[in-house]
Amino acid sequence: MKKILKNVTLIPLLLVMLFIWLVPVDVYAAERDAISGIGSRIDAFVDEHSNTMAGLAVSVMNSEGIIYNGYYGCADRENNIEVDDETVMEWGSISKLLVWGSVMQLKEQGLIDLDTDIGTYLPEGFLTRL
Repeated sequence: MKKILKNVTLIPLLLVMLFIWLVPVDVYAAERDAISGIGSRIDAFVDEHSNTMAGLAVSVMNSEGIIYNGYYGCADRENNIEVDDETVMEWGSISKLLVWGSVMQLKEQGLIDLDTDIGTYLPEGFLTRL
């Protein structure tokens, strides 16, 4: 089980590396059709590196919403439970930067108050799924 948790903590780092590899700077100016094949590129990357991954959930978004969702590998290898949209992932150190950036954007938009208890913003039952 410790090995699974160790592998799961690498997931946020892998997500950042995957995002940087898959989305070069010039893509931001491109239209949605220009990145329509991103799912197949992610699939190819995961296939190439599947022997070093425990489990992975990938979402690619643009200003219009979600372009691609993909779920790969096992959330629990011992019980052969695959990663899906209900899988709760272990947070790693790199995710702090992503959370911080997201929170600051919400603050700028007036959608979050930094002096309010975070539980106010979490969905009902969130803390029971840890």
